[in-house]
Amino acid sequence: MAQPVSARSRVRTAILFAFVTMIMTLQAATTQAIDQGHLGTIGPTNQTIEREFLPLTGIYPGTILPVEPIAIFRPTVCRTLTYCDAFELDVDYPDRFRRLFFGVSVTLTWDNPRTQQNPTGNDLDLFLFLGDDDPVAGFPASDCQTPREDACDNLTSETIAITEPEDTTPDDVEPLRFTVVSEAGINIGYKITVKWYTFELPPQPKFERPDIQTSAETPVVTGPLDFAITEATTGSEQPSATPRKILVPGPDGELRDIELPFYAAGNRLVAASGSGLSPWISASIAGALVLAGSIWLLIVRSRHRDAEG
Repeated sequence: MAQPVSARSRVRTAILFAFVTMIMTLQAATTQAIDQGHLGTIGPTNQTIEREFLPLTGIYPGTILPVEPIAIFRPTVCRTLTYCDAFELDVDYPDRFRRLFFGVSVTLTWDNPRTQQNPTGNDLDLFLFLGDDDPVAGFPASDCQTPREDACDNLTSETIAITEPEDTTPDDVEPLRFTVVSEAGINIGYKITVKWYTFELPPQPKFERPDIQTSAETPVVTGPLDFAITEATTGSEQPSATPRKILVPGPDGELRDIELPFYAAGNRLVAASGSGLSPWISASIAGALVLAGSIWLLIVRSRHRDAEG
């Protein structure tokens, strides 16, 4: 005959079953929360990725230091902790597509977000880390640098947009790395949505050719424009030479008119006057020469007469 089971034994069995179930649930949740791995590859051929994740069981511990160390929520450590998840995202942009004006957006949403109207809710934060998977170097490329900053509070969702990210499908290019941190409250799961987007450019402005009109009438210019036009001289024409006469005393003591030759009274006199010399100077020199010649002629004649007499 079977022995009746006491009430105390039933209680112990129920407690043991509940404890084992809780351990198994926490272990499963912890295993899912640590290192979510690869989200997938986003690009023109795969423009949307959506994934839901199990709850984060831990709470971000923070620090009492004035500056919180980024190393406690980087992808390297979030692969082994329960208050944050780490995952990677690849970008594929084949050469057959034009690489112009595109981007990738990563959006984090969760239930019961903590806001000013709901102060007891859950606060999750999303961080993007570019470059090598270094455990300490580098800073998050996000609006806030740590989960405790005000820029990460009072939000119902968080989105990070990456404009024209590098093609990470080659083996030598690092993927995009993200972490999700549970900063406060109880998390009951979250969802990440990745979208490929392009910029919508406005159409080019239309320019109309200006209407250029031409007139067949000759424009009339009025004004005080009357003036006389005279023919210009070439400078080759010279004034004609004017004969000049001078009075020279003769042998008998009387003055006689002597006409100067043209070379003495013509062009040369005009040219000399143009250079600033007085024409009377040249005439005086010529007269002196003629006078000297006349005197010399009279002297010769006088000697000749004396020789004959």
